[in-house]
Amino acid sequence: EQLSELKDLEDAVVYLQRAVDVTPEGHADEASRYCNLGQALLERYRRLGKLPDLNSGIEYLEHGLSRTADTHSAKTGFLVNLANALEKRFIRYSKQEDLDKAIASLRQATALVPEDHADRAPWIESLGALLQRKYEQQGGISDLEDAITSFHQSINLSPPGHPQGAQRLSNLASALQIRFGRFGKIEDIDNAIVYLRRALDVASGGNARNATLFENMGIAYYTKYMHLREYEDIDKAVTHLKQSIDYTEDDCIDKPQRLDSLGVALLARFQTTKDGRPEDLEAAISAIEKAISLTPDEHAHKGIFFEDLGIILRKRYERVSKDPSDLEGAIRYNRLAVDHTPKDHPSRPTMMASYGVALEARFEHSNENKDLDDAILALQRAVDATPRDHAEMASRLAHLGSALKRRYSLRGEAPDLENALSAISKATNETS
Repeated sequence: EQLSELKDLEDAVVYLQRAVDVTPEGHADEASRYCNLGQALLERYRRLGKLPDLNSGIEYLEHGLSRTADTHSAKTGFLVNLANALEKRFIRYSKQEDLDKAIASLRQATALVPEDHADRAPWIESLGALLQRKYEQQGGISDLEDAITSFHQSINLSPPGHPQGAQRLSNLASALQIRFGRFGKIEDIDNAIVYLRRALDVASGGNARNATLFENMGIAYYTKYMHLREYEDIDKAVTHLKQSIDYTEDDCIDKPQRLDSLGVALLARFQTTKDGRPEDLEAAISAIEKAISLTPDEHAHKGIFFEDLGIILRKRYERVSKDPSDLEGAIRYNRLAVDHTPKDHPSRPTMMASYGVALEARFEHSNENKDLDDAILALQRAVDATPRDHAEMASRLAHLGSALKRRYSLRGEAPDLENALSAISKATNETS
């Protein structure tokens, strides 16, 4: 049956192409024929994934729409399909023009339908998602504000009990969290938590939906904790992330990331109190070890999981065990994180810094010159790769300065003292 349907689609493309080929410019049916051919090509792309169909489908739809009156009953549907196709091409090629055109198409579609139109809410929701993606690409605050407005509208247009209600509340919460990260206004993160709680109250999507919502709630509380450093927030973060994992099957592609998030939150809870709870460290290590075991070697996030496990092992060495094997494990996983991560990845400077700090910690009891030299090299590379306005720049300069000063005290080489004083001075200026 599927082969028969595909044969019908292939035949439709052939006949629609012939119709377009014989249609003179300005013909009364020019717009509809181009749009119909574009739709058919995009449907074939959806089934077979051939890029020429995507590109040609967009081209024919754009041509047809440019000649379609706003009053035409099918125009809004064509605009939405064009937006979806442009988004797919943007995801593949990252051309900003495609994202801008997709946003413009959805804006036009929503403007052409009445307020009570059945498809207005999902179209506005999609518009919000595209605007948020544009913000994440370019950082324009007006795009984020428009995304938040769109998500609000999609919620207001959703009747009670709507199957997409929880997702739309979650979308709004996500955008508010992003704005909180930009400006630090506590009402944004508080409102995000309120909307996520409402989403959990109305969720009806089964385990997968609940797992995502609990994960988002846990991350929201973790984000709030990082701002206010209140124990109640990190405790709730851990609770919700555990619930997320309880709802997640081992073969779910999101499970490793959720396990890693739990591990990071458990480490934060351990560090919140002076004495800490060693069981939090043990649970954190167990969670991230499982995340690593479930993640293929080629996965882009595996380096981050290595990094997080290395950090936790070093914390256990420093605050609990003093067991050299923990420090050796930390260095091994920090090195794996660096080796696994592309040089231009934004997380790589953080990984280099962690690797350097762990090597310096080993030097304290090994007194091996190579450990100190390697630590300084890693710390220098971390500083060199860190943007000047980065929040961690001062800390990385301070670590580098301290390591250089220590080497000067041992070997008395003047360049180490000069570089140490320069790094410490820059670190001081960064924090003043």
